[in-house]
Amino acid sequence: MSRFLALALVAGIGGALPAQASLIGDTVGASITGPNVTVAPGSAVVVTPGSEFTYSIPAGPIVTSDVGAYSVRFTMADGLSVIWTGGAWTLGLTGLDFAGFPAGLVGVTIADSVGVTGLAAADISFTANSVTLDVTGQSWSERSYVLLAFDVGATTAVPAPASAGLLAAGLFGLIGLGHRRRPA
Repeated sequence: MSRFLALALVAGIGGALPAQASLIGDTVGASITGPNVTVAPGSAVVVTPGSEFTYSIPAGPIVTSDVGAYSVRFTMADGLSVIWTGGAWTLGLTGLDFAGFPAGLVGVTIADSVGVTGLAAADISFTANSVTLDVTGQSWSERSYVLLAFDVGATTAVPAPASAGLLAAGLFGLIGLGHRRRPA
């Protein structure tokens, strides 16, 4: 009987854990606006460790984006410094789906920034599954970067019946142990 209770307890706890919000393994897309620019590979890719997208101008790559489980890092290319002028410039990601979090993205903050001037929280806009960084007028030095952290909606609470069943299994286990230890 004690083996059964132990298995029931482990199964009950395992079933009650919420899903983790993560973009690893998710398919995301990238966008860039600005004069004469492209993004490669240009279509949606699966998020893995390392850079997913390269934003380029005709002269070559300017920025890469590395999407993590809960963030994105935009990094300026080696040997290049840029002041984003000559029109409106934005870097974006789409298709940010967080399993187990139906509200999706509820906030984006600047977690870190090195070598970037003119960056403000107001430069970030987002929807439940996309984020856009307006870089117009900012100055980015060689290997500078901006790290944006994602905040996702809260998970749905564990239903009371599952918690009640787990509590009942534990109580019956304690009662069973008590009866087993009493002298006859």
